[in-house]
Amino acid sequence: MFSSYLLPLGILLLSVLSLGHSIDTAAAVDFSLSRRASNIRQELGPKLSKDAVIIDAESGDMAAATKRWQVFASPSFSAVVEVATENDIVETIAYANAHSIPFLAVNAGHGEIKSLANMKDGIQITIRALNKITINEDNTATVQGGATNLEITQELWAAKKQTVSGTCECVGFLGPMLGGGHGWIQGLHGLAADQIIKARVILANGTIVSASTTENPDLFWALRGAGHNFGIVSEVTNKIYDVPDSDEWYFEKYTYTGASVDQLFDQLEKIKRDTPPELQFYSVFLNIPAIDSTQALVFMAMLYNGPASAADKWMAPFRTFNPIDIEKGSTTYPELSALTGNGINDDICQHEPINRIRYPLYLDGMKKGVPKQVYNLYNATTAQYPALNRSLMLFEGLSTQAVRSVQLDTTAVALRKFHTLASPVVTYAPDAALDQVAQDFGRELRNILHRAEGTPEMYAYVNYAVGEEDIESIYGYRGWRVAKLKTLKKHLDPENRFRFYAPIVSS
Repeated sequence: MFSSYLLPLGILLLSVLSLGHSIDTAAAVDFSLSRRASNIRQELGPKLSKDAVIIDAESGDMAAATKRWQVFASPSFSAVVEVATENDIVETIAYANAHSIPFLAVNAGHGEIKSLANMKDGIQITIRALNKITINEDNTATVQGGATNLEITQELWAAKKQTVSGTCECVGFLGPMLGGGHGWIQGLHGLAADQIIKARVILANGTIVSASTTENPDLFWALRGAGHNFGIVSEVTNKIYDVPDSDEWYFEKYTYTGASVDQLFDQLEKIKRDTPPELQFYSVFLNIPAIDSTQALVFMAMLYNGPASAADKWMAPFRTFNPIDIEKGSTTYPELSALTGNGINDDICQHEPINRIRYPLYLDGMKKGVPKQVYNLYNATTAQYPALNRSLMLFEGLSTQAVRSVQLDTTAVALRKFHTLASPVVTYAPDAALDQVAQDFGRELRNILHRAEGTPEMYAYVNYAVGEEDIESIYGYRGWRVAKLKTLKKHLDPENRFRFYAPIVSS
């Protein structure tokens, strides 16, 4: 009933290219935006395939072509190239390099990290049309970079297959994968990044290379966790899995008042290390004025990949914590996104001019009483500032068995042990007068949880990162990890052109 309020697990930003060859000041001043746009059409256009489209302020609908899931810290563009072939990407990179123009590869227009705002007057490379999915005979699939989570789920399901992908249907498939990528069946098969067998990558100099355990293995290591820094991934070969003959997902969705917060999270803490790989939870603090106009509510979805009889021991306690609403039922894997408010037709997938700012934090556990502190701050602040009342406080509990079974040094994913991903999602109509309040709100919600962890290290999910985190928070506190990434960056992208999304090197 309340699913349209929930938030996607994944976000898309394939990769970004920063300013390339240096230009003198006079040339930069002369190279006006209007001249740049017309030059792009006149000079780049003839080099592209017949189905490629160039859009700018004088040709086409720029507002529609650059529309994003949210507008906070948006990049700006003087032109959009909607590519139709992989070579269109190569030609666009070559042109951008020759004229010192930044560019950004975009699929579904997600991504809210602050570093995106450093991308000014560039070329947006829209790869959405490159969405072909080929199912191979060896239980792999070849997936182009423009495919979405909805498309990969539907295409594989029709062949009785599935793979690990993000839970929001309107998000691109590969973007979240480059940052690790959480998904409903990760407890059984690992992260989305763990499914990649081979990737086809367009580097900053326009070269196309393959990356796997045997070809460019260091690049392959980096792509799986820090891929936004190294290239545009035009295609991956991915592991896929047979759907069990008796596939069933039993679910129970509960709505509670704030009085139940302590009981809910105490129970989650009790079961966190014993839960099977089939069990997931998804909880949100949110405001639903139609039900309660003065107090925030708590939504909890428990999902189990199996029958009700097997799920009952895990879900029964949550029925005793005085829910004001319970919904029960069974469904199949492709329906999970819509069930949790992440479907293509849900509110969260409708692009609108709104700010959504996340402050993510991985949690090894939730100390007694701390979730209630978070709830109280959420409740008080959204009451004090009604313009923030669409904000959410999200807790995602995804199984970790197969995630933790992957040896930690085999990929750039630095964080594999955590049971819960928490994230305030501060949501409001753009208003400069609210920006400081909104950001302080998100920071303090995260800080309450971080202080309770009792460690100076803060672990953040790269695909949700706000952009204020230290590089170690995202890419790991073991010094060799960041050192290896920076060494590889210097080798593959010496001019640091890919620096706009969670950059390893900021300048």
